[in-house]
Amino acid sequence: MLPARRSSRAAVQLFAAMAFAPFLFGQTTPTPPDGATKKEDVSVMTEFKVYDKKPVPFTDANMDIPRGINDVQAYYIIGAEELENSGKTDLDDALRDSLSQNTLAETNAQVDPSALTLQMGASSSVNLRGLGSSQTLILINGQRTSNFANRGATFQPDINGIPLAAIERVEVLPGSASAIYGGTAVGGVVNVILKRNYQGGQVSATYQNTFDSDAPMRTLSAIYGFSVGKSGRTHVTLSGSYSDGKPLRMKDRPFLVDYFNRAVANGPASFYTNTATFTSGATPNIVLNNAAVNGFANAQNQTLTLKSTGQPLGSRLTSIPYGSSASTPPATLAAGLLANAGKYNVDFAPSVWRGYESTLTQVPRKESLMARVDHQLTKRISLFADFAFHRSATLEAKWVPIGNGQYQFPIPGNAPTNPFRENVFVSIPMAADEASHNDITNQVAAGVMGGLLKLPGEWRLAADVNYSRSSQKVSYGLANFFNATTFGGYAPLLWTGAINPFVDTLANPIDWSRYYGEWTGYNYDTMLDYNLRASGPLFRLFGGRPVLTVGSEVYTERLPQAFVGGAFPPVPPAAANPTNQYSYFIGQRISTYAGHAELSVPLISGQNEKPFLRALEFQAAVRTEYFEVYTNPDGRINLFPDAIPPRETHSAAVSRQDVAKLHATKPTFGLKYQPFREVTFRASYAEAFIPPTFAQLTQRINTAGLAAATPTAIFFDPVTNSSYTSLSVAGNNPDLGPETSKNWNCGVIWEPGGALKDFRFNVEYWRIDKKDLIRNVNNVQQLANMGERAPAGSVERNPTTHRVDLFTFAFYNVGDGMTDGWDLSADYRKTTPIGAFGFRARATLTDHLKLPPAIGFAPVDYVGFVNSDGVNRGKATGTISWSSGRHWRASWITTYQTDYQQRNSRGDPNYLGDRNATLNTLYTAPQGGDSVPSQTYHNVSLGYNFGARPERSYLAGLSIQFTVNNLFNTLPPFDTGRIPTPFFYSRYGNVRLRDYIVRVKKDF
Repeated sequence: MLPARRSSRAAVQLFAAMAFAPFLFGQTTPTPPDGATKKEDVSVMTEFKVYDKKPVPFTDANMDIPRGINDVQAYYIIGAEELENSGKTDLDDALRDSLSQNTLAETNAQVDPSALTLQMGASSSVNLRGLGSSQTLILINGQRTSNFANRGATFQPDINGIPLAAIERVEVLPGSASAIYGGTAVGGVVNVILKRNYQGGQVSATYQNTFDSDAPMRTLSAIYGFSVGKSGRTHVTLSGSYSDGKPLRMKDRPFLVDYFNRAVANGPASFYTNTATFTSGATPNIVLNNAAVNGFANAQNQTLTLKSTGQPLGSRLTSIPYGSSASTPPATLAAGLLANAGKYNVDFAPSVWRGYESTLTQVPRKESLMARVDHQLTKRISLFADFAFHRSATLEAKWVPIGNGQYQFPIPGNAPTNPFRENVFVSIPMAADEASHNDITNQVAAGVMGGLLKLPGEWRLAADVNYSRSSQKVSYGLANFFNATTFGGYAPLLWTGAINPFVDTLANPIDWSRYYGEWTGYNYDTMLDYNLRASGPLFRLFGGRPVLTVGSEVYTERLPQAFVGGAFPPVPPAAANPTNQYSYFIGQRISTYAGHAELSVPLISGQNEKPFLRALEFQAAVRTEYFEVYTNPDGRINLFPDAIPPRETHSAAVSRQDVAKLHATKPTFGLKYQPFREVTFRASYAEAFIPPTFAQLTQRINTAGLAAATPTAIFFDPVTNSSYTSLSVAGNNPDLGPETSKNWNCGVIWEPGGALKDFRFNVEYWRIDKKDLIRNVNNVQQLANMGERAPAGSVERNPTTHRVDLFTFAFYNVGDGMTDGWDLSADYRKTTPIGAFGFRARATLTDHLKLPPAIGFAPVDYVGFVNSDGVNRGKATGTISWSSGRHWRASWITTYQTDYQQRNSRGDPNYLGDRNATLNTLYTAPQGGDSVPSQTYHNVSLGYNFGARPERSYLAGLSIQFTVNNLFNTLPPFDTGRIPTPFFYSRYGNVRLRDYIVRVKKDF
């Protein structure tokens, strides 16, 4: 790991280098003098717009008061053209690159589609300051929207359904802001502001594909705005978008196959041992199983022994020879098993699990429809209504369903198909056409209605009601051959020899699909939000008129009853499968009642400025909130109607309505001082409060014999001094308390004149102190390391073997923490005889992210430990652009991430602050070192606009843009921090490698 100073210095050097990089590409155009040229003949310099001139409150789609980059608090604005030219198709992907304060390391779309982890689909996630996506508030037009619901819990709202072409700008405040925006705004706020009052129409078609494979992504979008009636007092804006694509597979990226083989060669013990098989190979792998299976116990546990000859292999492991089938003579099979003794088959196979057919990312089909209606009722009263519908469905995602996340299967020594006298574990490769679909459909529907009243004294009153509903449907095939009690319970078919896995299962498919049941889940979340806001100037002071904004808000989030369940084919002679299961998550809700005020006071301005006192502005805000969290300890009910006898299990012994009542009043203060025109100093203090959610408070542990646990990753157990996998369930803490934070920010803005006119440089120092952090204690390595200090009930050990049988993950107030660092940004534009050049750079350097790793432990630094829920030390992005003024434009975008430490290297938070801990090499051994190198990627874009009056009329309003992402085809660095996933690359990179985008746009 690089020392802090060295990493920071490297990022600063890159930031400075971007300012003088000799790239001749860009995306800006000078604004012509009034009357010089008609508007439609010019490409306006919107990408490098300085968002500081504010509109009148509530006059655009945004129901927050206008914000600017030179406010007392440090806002960051990402404009429509910057998003359009980012080379991205999803908003969270664009924000990950463009917003340096966003520490997101892996998007939900990058999560292994062949696994059941989270099942979030291609939904969005934004994580400001590394405090977690749950502590970044998402607003749309300044209004709350429904959260994303999954398995009885809620997550950050999904904004990936919003077409980039429909977005006017994104305003970001990367710091605690509960006094302005309310709860959840601990890490910051992201406000997505949509276009409105659009006049005319625009249709665009985008085609994206890689240079060296076929993984197309297609997008068609349109927006049209028109006025109704002769008076034109009613304006309608309609927009829609459709996109789909084809995902990449492992076979399309040979470097990932090389990365996987490299990881296995570097650290084989992280993938297989003499007690656990290598679970992906081209033929079944076999290892001796010491435990009893279906009542059968081994006579000895030293070596495998062939049944046919009684000959010991002299090893605990072997693999099935290629080409073996049920008709292979026993002597031939025995000879092949003997020849393979002591080694597993580690060849790649045409399979979904760790094979050539593994899908690399989740590619969705997305559909979006939006409508906005504005009506000027009178000179003082206007009404508006917003409607939106977004749907996203994953395409071609598959998974191996026969073990519900387990990939090796216990078979007793007395099974007629078992060629050995002993119990064994066997892995079972599966061809891609036998894998099951793994479909995830996310949907958001929302409607907002409101009005604006112009009051005397330049005051404005806005009122609106907002209802939104997010839903998710998950469906996939499932058949459990790992045990006899859950999800089909088909293990006896292996035990009795009805299914023979001791063959080359790729050459001789087993037809698993006849046993697949359809497992389905439905999740919903609704938000009903009432807002009343007023804003206007007060009496005149020496420096001008203070502006006061007041408001009240009442909103209720409901998590209606959710469902998961499925039915499985019975095994004759049974008429029904006794493991058929239907589970219901009991509905919960949280209601919030809030009042807030924000005051901006210009103490000194141009009206009364003095030497070294050109401007002085004071800002204050306060918000008080009352929270009522309604929960039921019996959060999950499981029905087994076909069990004998039918049974029902609950997550708690009693069912009742619990209400947690919380109250918070939080302030914000800020001061902006400008001694002279070129330099501005600003500083602010803010507090934030986040109540525990109903999902965090409610127990959802599955009890009474239901083994709905999921397999964990391999971990090292210091008690048994061995590495293995276990099981985990989700349980939550009803005694959880709220979390609070305090945020300090100070910075300087430099805007020189003369030759550097239109240059702006800003540096900000920020610090957030957190108290009573809410964290999901779900890291199995940390829980194993805690020993007796683990929370009660979180680790269950077998009394005989002392191995961990079950981890129970829950939320706890784990202690206090802090994070601090620096934000740097620079903007410059220059008009020359050959066109307009522009430059923009943003960088964030995180000095510390100190959080308690577990209850009762002192905070440890998570900076540099990206794969252990930490953040990278440095991140920078820079854009250099050029525009000819009327037709041509081009840009060069560079993104940079500093190096980071591999998981479980020295200093990792998993060691709970013990600098002398015995190192666990589960991830570092496959890595072949302790760190992942820095990475830099370059995107270039070239566009041509035919203008409003070309020689050929059919070209009027037409523009074409060609973009190349990852120009130098840079491979993402090798990163083994996510075992057991098969994709060992840094998620800061993109497995599409170099690809191209062609966008054709027509304005009319």
